[in-house]
Amino acid sequence: RWSPNHFKTIIVDECHHALAESWLKVLNHFDSHGSVFGWTATPSRGDRRSIGNYFQNFTYEIGMRDLIDQGYLCPIVLKALPVQIDMSNVSSVAGDFHQGQTHQTLIPLLRNIAQQIKQHAQGRKTLVFLPLVETSQMFANICNEVGLNANWVSGSRQDRDLVMKQFKKCDSGLLANALLVSEGVDIPSIDALAILRPTRSVSFYQQMCGRG
Repeated sequence: RWSPNHFKTIIVDECHHALAESWLKVLNHFDSHGSVFGWTATPSRGDRRSIGNYFQNFTYEIGMRDLIDQGYLCPIVLKALPVQIDMSNVSSVAGDFHQGQTHQTLIPLLRNIAQQIKQHAQGRKTLVFLPLVETSQMFANICNEVGLNANWVSGSRQDRDLVMKQFKKCDSGLLANALLVSEGVDIPSIDALAILRPTRSVSFYQQMCGRG
């Protein structure tokens, strides 16, 4: 509906997505008539295509480690819980783990994981990443059974905004999700992450870590 010369400047947030066909459809409609600027915290893509295929020049670059060292981001403290997740029989889809099979692999381990989180992170505001919405629901229920204050959220949940608002306001608690809260969500009070969604994508892993 917009003419190609309507905008003189286009700003692309999360510009590692710019190579996607749906994004290029928009950008190609306008970009010959003005300037296009993009920024992203995760410039690498799972398919290893370079965003330099679209953007000609890098204006500024700084890494997560530098931002931590300079005090803009809090340091990340990693803790491996004593839970063995065997992914050897999980196949790949589009270069990453099959999420349905990952879900089946995790089901027998969820109660143990919930108890480990209770032991190591109770009282912290915790965001959990899981492979499917169904896994998120199951895990939240199990967490409540072991004594954690837990909820789950998904894009199809009608009270999603209320759930997110309550999580933002609470001092502690656990929120389980699949893909909804992995990119572009800013809740500075989150102080623990449980990454139960194995991935081969560096950028996706960084996005999950970035929520904390």
